[in-house]
Amino acid sequence: MSKRTARLLSLIFIGIFALSFSLCAFAGKEGDLLYDGADLLSDYEEQELEALLSEKSREAGITIAVVTVNDYTEYQFFGFTEEYMEDFADDYYDNYFGVDTDGILFAVSMQDRSYHISTSGYGIQAVTDAGVEYLENAVLGRLSGGDYKAAFESFAEGSAYLVGSARNGEVFDNYNSNEYSGGSLTPLTKGERIKQKAPTFGIASLIVGAISAFGVTGGMKGKLKSVSNQRNAAVYAVSDSLNIANQADVFLYRNVVATPRPKETSSSSRGGGTSVHTSHSGGSHGGGGGHF
Repeated sequence: MSKRTARLLSLIFIGIFALSFSLCAFAGKEGDLLYDGADLLSDYEEQELEALLSEKSREAGITIAVVTVNDYTEYQFFGFTEEYMEDFADDYYDNYFGVDTDGILFAVSMQDRSYHISTSGYGIQAVTDAGVEYLENAVLGRLSGGDYKAAFESFAEGSAYLVGSARNGEVFDNYNSNEYSGGSLTPLTKGERIKQKAPTFGIASLIVGAISAFGVTGGMKGKLKSVSNQRNAAVYAVSDSLNIANQADVFLYRNVVATPRPKETSSSSRGGGTSVHTSHSGGSHGGGGGHF
């Protein structure tokens, strides 16, 4: 083997070693904007998602973070063993990002397939209860389908969108949620775009069908030269052909409609229609969660 070839192979091995080291070094740790303890993402996906979380956090001026673990009950913060997913998400945020600092955390535990969105500081005002539902609608379908990277990207982009709207004086809440219904948190697939536009296509089809039917029936009506309009139906009845011997009023059924009383929406002094609770650290948090 020539010295030139040996030198080239050495450079190749050094490059491979350096790349492997960088990927291993990237494996996030607890407290980073992304900590994938459940190993749901590839190294490359982690790199891309970490970059997106950093970008959206800077853009929104708020911490936007994602954490995945195998079992949240294995953790302990502030002297408490985490018995509930809500406690884990809140305490994880407080422990690593600070009590009552501005942020939004999305936590996932694979043992029972649970998730929780925890908001803190300005995140409580920006992401109301309706805002949490907005994020869930964007995330849960992809999360349930195992497309974890897309789910976390939707969370990052949606969180930044809600915070940006709040800073512009338009807090997403029940009273104005319809104004946001056309928004998209992530680029839609072709199938999703078709599904989103289905109501529009349906209305257009009805209009076209109605116009066509009117034209056809109008043409048929124009051909009826042997008949004319009548003031009543008596001319069509045969005299003395109908003889009613008995008649009676019979009650058939009752239709009762019950309207439920609207539930009151709880809110905090921060405004925005957000339910707020206190974590083990004494910090205030909003948010919500469930299973996927």
